[in-house]
Amino acid sequence: MEVRWGHAITLAAFAAMAWIGGFLREDLSPLRFAGCAISASTAYFLISNFGVWIGWGMYPHTREGFVACYVAALPYYRTSSLSTLVGGAVLFSGYEFLRRRHHDKQLEPATARAN
Repeated sequence: MEVRWGHAITLAAFAAMAWIGGFLREDLSPLRFAGCAISASTAYFLISNFGVWIGWGMYPHTREGFVACYVAALPYYRTSSLSTLVGGAVLFSGYEFLRRRHHDKQLEPATARAN
């Protein structure tokens, strides 16, 4: 399998997202989750579009080309941010629901579970 520079840019973008997601280990609150989700989407947007501008040859290597590259990607940023917020909220709230449900079952008296 051939690995190209574009793969390195993509891996760097995913690594940045994973690093930002690591902040959720300390304390998971809705505000902290939203901040991390938006920050991770923003990091991916900035890193990946820099890779597009610098390496794909679609935009001139000028200030105008740089701006045009990022402006063209704004609809993807909006979609990515929304999907990260919604998808992450579903996953984290689902996990929290199951964790609490399991915890509550552990606290039930043995006679209540037998019936």
